[in-house]
Amino acid sequence: MLYTAKFALGNLFTWPNGGLQPANASGTEFETIQDFSVEFVGKGVELRGQYLYAVDARVTDVSGKGKMKVGDWNVEQLNNLFFAGTVTTGATNEQIYADESHVIPSSGPFTVTVNNPTGFVQPLAVMQATGTSLTNFDEVVTPSLKGQYSNSGATFTFSSADLGGTVLISYIANGTSALLNIPNNLQGQSPVVGMAGFNAADGNGYVFPYCRVTGVKPLELTMNKFAMCEVDFQVYAPLGQPVGQIIQASY
Repeated sequence: MLYTAKFALGNLFTWPNGGLQPANASGTEFETIQDFSVEFVGKGVELRGQYLYAVDARVTDVSGKGKMKVGDWNVEQLNNLFFAGTVTTGATNEQIYADESHVIPSSGPFTVTVNNPTGFVQPLAVMQATGTSLTNFDEVVTPSLKGQYSNSGATFTFSSADLGGTVLISYIANGTSALLNIPNNLQGQSPVVGMAGFNAADGNGYVFPYCRVTGVKPLELTMNKFAMCEVDFQVYAPLGQPVGQIIQASY
């Protein structure tokens, strides 16, 4: 038997098949696949008598579980798989702006307005260029001590003791983005999806029409590695329906 042909990944597909579905759910294909797998694990029940070994053994409570990890994804895919929330796109969605560099004026007023003032939501942090945090003093009182600031919307006011210094302002404001609003759904309510995957080299694969995603890791960030998305799912079968198929393309 040659194993070289097995040395490849393939394609992964999911499609809606019941449960709590978000609006406009549709089938999708995942890209830049890193790995995917499925396993079936049962509980062994033994019938024992006076001898060392069991006189019979049966398998019960079989669970089918799978996982996949991909490098390309979008919030609509995650919403269809797990969250069943609402996805919006456009310039009115919130976006994070991190470490925006500004220089405090050398003469009063010692104010700075961020680069994206439209739809300003909230400040996240104000840091000195050296990495030291500044303290939010009061939104209505002018800061008087070094290292203090206040903000009124997108405008930040600093102490005269910090004039000419460089600050890094991080904040949330409206931007062009896709936003997934995660609802707090009832227990047990989630999308039912079908899952299909196959090996591109030999065509072997699986099809499971009834799955529920049990976990999503939308961002796995590690130094000197690509960001990944990981999905775990559980296979089940409604009464009278098949669990699925495992396909061996060449037999």
